[in-house]
Amino acid sequence: MYNVAMTLMPGAASLYFGSGFVAERGNNWLTGANANYNIYATKEGRYLAVGCLEKKFWSNLCAVLQRPDMTDLIDDDANHDYLKQQLSLEFAKHTLPEWEQLLAGKDTCVTPVLDFAEAVAAEQTKANEMVLNVEDAELGSYRQLGFAMKLSKTPAALRKRAPRLGEDTQLVLSQAIADEKLLAEALQSK
Repeated sequence: MYNVAMTLMPGAASLYFGSGFVAERGNNWLTGANANYNIYATKEGRYLAVGCLEKKFWSNLCAVLQRPDMTDLIDDDANHDYLKQQLSLEFAKHTLPEWEQLLAGKDTCVTPVLDFAEAVAAEQTKANEMVLNVEDAELGSYRQLGFAMKLSKTPAALRKRAPRLGEDTQLVLSQAIADEKLLAEALQSK
C-alpha cells in the first residue's frame, strides 16, 4: 500500500526531484494555495473539495454559484486570497446535500468530502467492487476491502479467508525448507 501511495504522487515527486521543493499545506497550487483547488466548509460544517484546475470547470462552477464576476479573476494569482474568501462565503450558504443537488451534472470538479462510512456506501465503491463480503465458518459473514487492481485477463479473487495466527506455520516452513533443498541441489549440479 505504501508503494501504491508513493506512485500516486508523480507531481510532488517531480517537483522534489527536480528542484528540491517540498509541498506543504498551502504552499502550492495542489495543497491549498489556489482558490480553484481547495476545500471549503458548507453551511452545516461538512466539506466540499474543489478541483477546478481547468478553466472550463472553474467557469462551470462560477455559473452554478451565479458569480460570473469571478470567472476571469482566477487567471491572476494575486486574486486567489480574494477568491478563497468568496468561495468560503458562497459554499457556507447551503448544506452538503443542497450542494450535491445544485452541482449534479454541472461538470464542475467539485465533490463532497466523505467520511469512511459514506465512502464505503458510495456508488463508485460498489461499481468498483471495493468492498467484499466474506463467509467464514467460524466468524460468520464480514466485510473487507476489495482489490484495487482490476486486471481483465487475470482478475484478483478472494480464494480463502485470512489464516488464523499460526494456522499456516507448518505449510510455510515446509515450503521454505523444500525451496532451500531445491536451491542447494541446483547449486550442486552447476
